Amino acid sequence: MNTKSIALIALILCLNGFQKVCAQPNVMLNEILYDTQGTDDPNIMFTEIWGTPGANIEGWTLIGINGNGGTEYLTVTLAGSISVSGYFVIGGAGVPNVTQVATIDWQNAGSSTGDDCDGIDLRDANGNTVDHLCYGNCAAGHFCMGEGGTNAPDPYPVSGLNRSIVRIPDHLDTDNNGADWQATENLSPGGPNSCAPQSTTLAEIRQNDWNGIPNLLGLMVIARGIVSVDNYVLDTTAISHFKIQAEQSGCNIYGGEAP
Repeated sequence: MNTKSIALIALILCLNGFQKVCAQPNVMLNEILYDTQGTDDPNIMFTEIWGTPGANIEGWTLIGINGNGGTEYLTVTLAGSISVSGYFVIGGAGVPNVTQVATIDWQNAGSSTGDDCDGIDLRDANGNTVDHLCYGNCAAGHFCMGEGGTNAPDPYPVSGLNRSIVRIPDHLDTDNNGADWQATENLSPGGPNSCAPQSTTLAEIRQNDWNGIPNLLGLMVIARGIVSVDNYVLDTTAISHFKIQAEQSGCNIYGGEAP
């Protein structure tokens, strides 16, 4: 038997049910609801972990990191193992599909008074950091740098439904918080994250945070209005440039390709 045949047999074994031999368990933060309308309601707040089914996470910890000074302000110890579905949900008793009931109220990053950043670490039983997340834009003098040097968005709930931050696509980790995480109204504790677009208005699309960054940056949204284009054509061969207007607001759309 030559070396090419040996390599082929090893690959077939790995694809036919021997994943535990071929790869170490992969565990990560996957969805977090850390802020609710009005006063935070820990009964419905949750932190979802995704990992290799059956992976033992007994004694692992979730660590809250304050972006103001970098102090660790909350430690939550996990118990048990990842379910056959790959999801482990820790949160209030009112959370669907909750695996471990616990009161968790992570800091809210931004607020009505301005932006800020906070973080969460997932650490194994030996204290090693397995996953690191920072969310929100840091205020002056505050610091929390996420993986890849970027932070996940902070979906401060000004109005409407509660919004979590999720990995899109589900449980994909490229070690870049800004690219991996999105804000969504489609809460899915214990299930796959959805990238279904949310409906919004042009007025909401135009809103920026205190740093001039759009509040909806990175989200897939649906908005309705009257579209104005040159020569009545959406050009698919060049960079798009058109306007969309509603009764109270308008936006200039540019920089992408129009379908």
